[in-house]
Amino acid sequence: MGDKPRRRLVVVVDCSKPLAISWPTILRDYIRKLVRSFCVDEDEDTDADWPKAELAMVELNPPSGSMVESSIWIGNMELFLEWLETLKFSDDDEYHDVAIDDGLFEALKMFPNLRTGGQNEDLLYHHCILVIATESRLSDAETVAKSFPESFVSLSVIYPTQLTGFKSIYNAAKMNPSAAADHTINHMKDQHYMAVISESFIRACADLSEIGIVEEREDIIMLFVKAWEGDLTAIMNGETVIIAKMTVHVHSNAPKSLVEDWPSTMLIYRLVPEELFLISYSILYGEDSLTDNTVIITLKGQRHKLLEIMQKDRDFAAIPLPSQMALITPSTEANDEMVGILFPRDVSPEDLSGWL
Repeated sequence: MGDKPRRRLVVVVDCSKPLAISWPTILRDYIRKLVRSFCVDEDEDTDADWPKAELAMVELNPPSGSMVESSIWIGNMELFLEWLETLKFSDDDEYHDVAIDDGLFEALKMFPNLRTGGQNEDLLYHHCILVIATESRLSDAETVAKSFPESFVSLSVIYPTQLTGFKSIYNAAKMNPSAAADHTINHMKDQHYMAVISESFIRACADLSEIGIVEEREDIIMLFVKAWEGDLTAIMNGETVIIAKMTVHVHSNAPKSLVEDWPSTMLIYRLVPEELFLISYSILYGEDSLTDNTVIITLKGQRHKLLEIMQKDRDFAAIPLPSQMALITPSTEANDEMVGILFPRDVSPEDLSGWL
């Protein structure tokens, strides 16, 4: 029985200026997780046959001025992640044609040739991730990508959502072109980028599915995006108590300035009955069932019994904010959610009472 091939992963990064802004987010939320899942196996300590991982990096258009630069193979995961964290990007505003084909060809050369005697299971061991930001010679890149399945190397691609042509590189590198089991992640925290993960990168597909479920639940809820985290508090018996830790999601159409001046802690000023809220809502927003000022809140950790009382009595908490007046109430459909509306700041609870 022959030796198993070493597990190898190459990360190919476009070092041109457009990627510099999004790189920290892509690295933190995806690349680091992929590298760690690739290197650390749950059964690694008990399975002596499971091969150790080796990592390498290829830079496209690095600041040095060369077209392509590649690193050596290393087995130290933390050192490799440090390389990625300290990666330098070009500050040149002039557009340069990024030679994706040269970068992919360089990455392919770094893998041992498995064409002779290679088997489909070898795709479990050799992987490449391309992170690209600028449009380039796609046809040439597709030609090189077609050599990946022949060499038993999987290819995954992270690219700007508006440049949909980049998925053609991924399609060209699929081991089975007719397979529809690709793994697309289109709800990254940086929503300008999309990740398409090879169906052969099984560990990554499994981990990103879990990551996606969590992030979709926490960061994108019903056409709503995460905007604020902090404590909800109230003054009870003369003391300030924490009611719950909460994450506020605002409508995707809402301006970013909506939450810019929010404090780290919100204080309930008073409770408002549902009848008063409905009348106030009707006066301000008419018959609209959903506005850009709607908020959805997820709750974490322990919660004060005040929330149970509010849910039972159908009360809303009035929370004065620097630029708005928030009215929120526990959801009747989920125990870990609250819903509400942001009113103009010049609308006070006293004003609402006057509308009855």
